[in-house]
Amino acid sequence: MKRIALLTLLFSTLLLLPLLILGCGEFATSPLGATVGGAQDIGYARNLIESGEVPPADYIVPEGLFAEHDIPTPEKECNDPLCLSFGYAWAPGVDDESHDLFIQLGLASAINRDQFQRPDLDLALVIDRSGSMRGGSLDAVKDALRTLLPKLTVRDRVMLVQFDDRAETVMSLRPMDQNGREDLSDGIDRLETRGGTNIEDGIERAYRALDPLSAEEGRSKRVMLFTDAMPNIGETGEDGFLAITSKYADQEIGLSAFGVGLDFGQELVYHISRLRGGNFFYLQNEERIREIFVEEFELLVTPIVYDLDIAIPNPQGTTLKAIYGLPDQDSGASEVTLEIPTVFLSNNRGAIVLRYSYEPTGDYAIESGEEVGGGTIRYVSTEGSIVDRKERIIHAASSVPTPEDYFSSVGTRLAVALTNVYLGLHDACELFHADQKSEALALLNRAITYVSQENLALNSTTLAEEITLMEKLRENITAN
Repeated sequence: MKRIALLTLLFSTLLLLPLLILGCGEFATSPLGATVGGAQDIGYARNLIESGEVPPADYIVPEGLFAEHDIPTPEKECNDPLCLSFGYAWAPGVDDESHDLFIQLGLASAINRDQFQRPDLDLALVIDRSGSMRGGSLDAVKDALRTLLPKLTVRDRVMLVQFDDRAETVMSLRPMDQNGREDLSDGIDRLETRGGTNIEDGIERAYRALDPLSAEEGRSKRVMLFTDAMPNIGETGEDGFLAITSKYADQEIGLSAFGVGLDFGQELVYHISRLRGGNFFYLQNEERIREIFVEEFELLVTPIVYDLDIAIPNPQGTTLKAIYGLPDQDSGASEVTLEIPTVFLSNNRGAIVLRYSYEPTGDYAIESGEEVGGGTIRYVSTEGSIVDRKERIIHAASSVPTPEDYFSSVGTRLAVALTNVYLGLHDACELFHADQKSEALALLNRAITYVSQENLALNSTTLAEEITLMEKLRENITAN
């Protein structure tokens, strides 16, 4: 992975976007969004909360929560497949009630929806048919595969693998012409549960079938794994899940993992987020299946850049407290390094949020029109070329904001609100499972109050749903 430094204080004030966009959720005529790989939802945690439980805190990850929302990016002229822009805010964090500096790294794309065409696929569908998939889990997978069928074209080549104690090829790789589609449909219908769970054997069979295929422009290779099991990530040998997926990710074979009835857990989701071309989804219900395979399929199989690497020096007078939206990122005393293996196209505009404690020194000022930072962004395109461009960020406000509640754009305001949703959900669950029930309820009350107040300005239907989720978690904690 090639590294670069993006040197900036990131104090760019932008005009507020119309508040209507948050109520609508998505522009029909806008360019596509972009999100980082890894977890694309917190669906399993939602299911547990809605069923009256208090989930383990590790099931609630900020990157999954952010990916479920369309977070407007600060306006910036861009004609590239990946468009990065920055916003900032001074706002409270509900976990420790401190007033901090939040920096939003927004992700979008200049690719228009009506011009977009996904790559042709060499696709291996790997299905867990072990005994634990009996009933609703296997039925959910069959529904997902049947929903996927109409999205395939004659230019796609697909194979179907099932596994229990061992793997079996149900249908070898073949074009999705009429005969191929009928055979795939028949193979889906014949899936039945039995036996144990040997995920490694299933994915190894799929990867080996795809690996020898010649690389062709406009084609990509991808494995889709459907399972309710937790791969044995403690196995580090060459036959283990980590080794197999890492090896073939380096051979440009992407992995999309779909959890059915189970969240894969933070450690495994982190591994998938570090894979080139890796992403993870939870098949929560029929609505989510339809959303993924009807509305998002073309995008989730379409990486737009690899090996994006950004180093951001800490703004003057600040100390980095946390990074939300990328798991386990490195940070030093004076800068943070963001290493992003893959960025995918998405219906939603994604975000990464950096949080700093802030103590103004009073010995510097940023004037309107002054260049406050610059540097370069460098990444590898899907064609293999290195893209290297400079950034020049200008302070647009007439005065320097004071460290009170301040948001440089409406998207930044939403990103901060969602960060506080994450802190409310995650930290309350963590406190509850540490037998600190009263502290968990106090934190949730702060989060619900703050986010509700913010939504009076944002008027976001999706944010209102998160408030309802926090209220349900509060009810669950109170009842337990």
